[in-house]
Amino acid sequence: MLQQKGADIYNRIHEQPALWQETLDYINSQKDELVSWFKQEAFDRIILTGCGSSYHVAAGAEKLLSTVGKLPAYAYPASEILIDSSTVMEPKKKELLIAISRSGETSETVWVAEKLQKKNPSIKTIALTCQKDSSIAKLASKTLLFEKAMEDNPIMIKSFSAPLFAFQPLAAAISGDQKYNEEIKKVPSLCEMKKFHSQIQQAAAMKFNHAIFLGSGVNYPIAMEGMLKLKEMAGISAEAYHSLEFRHGAICAVSPQTLIILLLSENLKSAEEELMREISSMKGQLIVFCEQTENRLQAAAEFVFELHSGLSESARQILLVPYLQLFAFYHSLSRGLNPDK
Repeated sequence: MLQQKGADIYNRIHEQPALWQETLDYINSQKDELVSWFKQEAFDRIILTGCGSSYHVAAGAEKLLSTVGKLPAYAYPASEILIDSSTVMEPKKKELLIAISRSGETSETVWVAEKLQKKNPSIKTIALTCQKDSSIAKLASKTLLFEKAMEDNPIMIKSFSAPLFAFQPLAAAISGDQKYNEEIKKVPSLCEMKKFHSQIQQAAAMKFNHAIFLGSGVNYPIAMEGMLKLKEMAGISAEAYHSLEFRHGAICAVSPQTLIILLLSENLKSAEEELMREISSMKGQLIVFCEQTENRLQAAAEFVFELHSGLSESARQILLVPYLQLFAFYHSLSRGLNPDK
């Protein structure tokens, strides 16, 4: 435990692997009922929503439910649904709303649940929240409760990763994917916080005035969350892009004062490795997180963090979260700030 400024954030980052194991046990205790309910309801569309980090959970869950769970899932920021719910809802479709809110009182998320239930009284709602008696829980048909992930600090750490990880065993249970289910059992023990600790401290001490997070597929929601954590803790300008979209215009702004953090994917690995070379040729500073990469490409980056998890991409994506949080934490300290504030 850290006994200095930033102690709260630091301790919450390091508590996550143990919490993931508890989350896995919790979902496994609920899965028979949940799977039976999903099969009985046979939803035509699943709408996921939230705000800020909770929207990033929704975006990550969309990928897991659609690719692993084989379900028709779609994620939207709550504010976008409020603008015009007709762009989200489809007449005569049986729909499920999954509303994600740490406090259960996030105004836009509560308003969305109220609005959609008023428009379609038969719509079912699942709430993911840390507060049992919250407004969103009271509106829900079912609630998945993450009380141990509740945090008083506005910066979401455990309350981001625990609900996101919950969708991994849930998606596996719904699809009956036993191979994936065996993979995710290994996830909590594979999050070795000491593994990259000193390297992340060194990387976070780099000097830059703008940060860009890149990721594709299941990695994109993680890139968005990494960007938000750096903004929240260090108050620095940051953006997130789908990795290859970055090549179309935005790459022109790369300079020696730009830091790019790339979450390398399996399906786009060759193209993203070419992107690494392009960034390097423009003198941008580059950090890469990946399962593994070629030695010859490591020269293109200042730091390369190789997980060597042995897991599929969708199973290991959650492992990136604490490392990105820790990077934001240490960069905040390097700027003389207090991440807790």
